[in-house]
Amino acid sequence: MHELTERELYQALEYPKSIDEDADHKIMELFKNEQTALAQTIFGIFPSAIAEENEDMAYLFMDLCFDVLCVFQKSFGPLPSQTDMDYN
Repeated sequence: MHELTERELYQALEYPKSIDEDADHKIMELFKNEQTALAQTIFGIFPSAIAEENEDMAYLFMDLCFDVLCVFQKSFGPLPSQTDMDYN
């Protein structure tokens, strides 16, 4: 991993805005399959807790998390599989 240049960061930030709904679903499905616990926490538990106070804020939270996921994948490739990680 490296620090992104201004141009790399701009391109990565534009990426989530440029993909279609099918690509959105593929990214989310891969994330849910490869990082099950993290995906459930970020897109399930946290938004549910936030929505108790403000539903719009919960949607904003999920949108921002999705953008971060896309920026990471665009810049550094997919996250390692949770099942492939060595916790020793």
